[in-house]
Order: sequence, then structure tokens, then C-alpha cells
Amino acid sequence: MIISPWIRANVVSKQFIQELEKLLKRGVKVFIGYGLGEKEDDKKQQKWDIQAEDKLIKIASQSKKSFILKRLGDTHAKILISDTKFAVATSFNWLSFRGDPNRTFRDERGTLVSETQKINELFDSYRSRFDE
Repeated sequence: MIISPWIRANVVSKQFIQELEKLLKRGVKVFIGYGLGEKEDDKKQQKWDIQAEDKLIKIASQSKKSFILKRLGDTHAKILISDTKFAVATSFNWLSFRGDPNRTFRDERGTLVSETQKINELFDSYRSRFDE
């Protein structure tokens, strides 16, 4: 599961899409929740960012049982969960910033959780948002 406010093409790239499709072919269930504000409020979204989002929408429509994509519209959360292995709650925008060694330092911080019960609680709290 990935929760992130924005989708940008520099992260949701051709390689990202290929890796996502490999996961889906292996039977991995993927949840992506995104969106802060109304879609038309996202002034920074460029043509290529819209195309990246559209690619995810297309894959989700073709893989309804294994890939759940939901525009939440109110999330500024940045969450990454992998089964019961780990959960990360952070300030890092998973789907919109790749990191760039040429930019000045960005103080991004987060917390890694490896306790199964806490991972499940966090997953369940976001999972319910996909049914709304």
C-alpha cells in the first residue's frame, strides 16, 4: 500500500509501471491512495503527470481485483506498507519525489514499524478508505 498526496511522472515512470505490472502478474494486491484537494486544484500537475495518473487508472480498471487505486482527495499522509513486513510513516512523498543529489538537503523523516499488529492496524485504517 502506498498513500501519497501527489502522483508525478518522475516517480510513476515507465519503469515504475513495469514493476507494478510485474507485481500484479505475480498476484500481489496493490493499493494506492492519493490526492490532496480537488483534482482541478492541483495546479502543479503537468501534462506528463496527468499521463502517469491516467496510466495508473487504466491499469486499475484492467486489474480490479488486484490493483485498487483511489483518489482520496484529502490526504497529505505519506505511508508505505509491505504486507506484515513493515510500515513507514514519513514526510517523504512516495509518488512525487525521487530524490535528487543535485538539490539542497531536504530533511525528510519517518518512522519504520515492524510490529505485525501495528502494521495491520495502520493498513486497516487506510484500507477502509478504499471502500468509501
